[in-house]
Amino acid sequence: MATHRLPLGKIVLLGLYLVAVFSTLISFLALYTGFVMTISFWISLASVLLAETVLWRYADYWCGHVDTIKRMVPGYLALGIVIVAYFVAVLAFSFLTGFADMALRWFILLHVLTFAIAVMLGGLLLLFLRSAIAHEEETSTGVVNLHAIEMALKELHEKIRSVDSPHRSEMESVMIKLIDKVHYSDPVTPQSLSYMDQSLYQQIHSLIEQVTPMLSGDQELSFELILQGLNEFSGTLARRNSQLLISK
Repeated sequence: MATHRLPLGKIVLLGLYLVAVFSTLISFLALYTGFVMTISFWISLASVLLAETVLWRYADYWCGHVDTIKRMVPGYLALGIVIVAYFVAVLAFSFLTGFADMALRWFILLHVLTFAIAVMLGGLLLLFLRSAIAHEEETSTGVVNLHAIEMALKELHEKIRSVDSPHRSEMESVMIKLIDKVHYSDPVTPQSLSYMDQSLYQQIHSLIEQVTPMLSGDQELSFELILQGLNEFSGTLARRNSQLLISK
């Protein structure tokens, strides 16, 4: 049975995280031995451990999603700055543990506000990153769809060129115009209009399936049938482009 092995980078990060946690526990116990039973001690310790855990998870994500991060470097760097800033803040607050019980309410409020600000900023950045990645994936899908349609059209064009027919030049002219229209159409299709790209792809593949037996001699090539299919394709493409323009 195959075993799953962690990458070396993740193992190193996990080791560093465990060392940091162990060092934090030892440091707190050594520095604040007389304050172990106080609320401020546990608030400070929990806050620092939380910040270290989030920082480790962030670094671990970088290690495992390099390609995704390369596409959104500024956003992920901003998220990292928020996490590091929170870690530095709670680390600085921990030095107040020795006399924080004299103003416990203010100490708790300071931690709560810092945590809330970090969560809000981090949440907004995560929403932005999620939205940007989703938009990029949607754009890539649209480009791939339109490229596939153009390739299918070119395949049909090549098949028609191989036919010896008095109508061949007219069909070729129609095909070239359609290929140009697809090539210069906006490739960014919103999710609500993606069905039209699918319809275009199916229409052209249906034509290819109809033309193929005609080329093998099993059926007589029907110029009217092909032209009708191309006209339907052209109409669908025009509707797709006009709706896309309206949606923007």
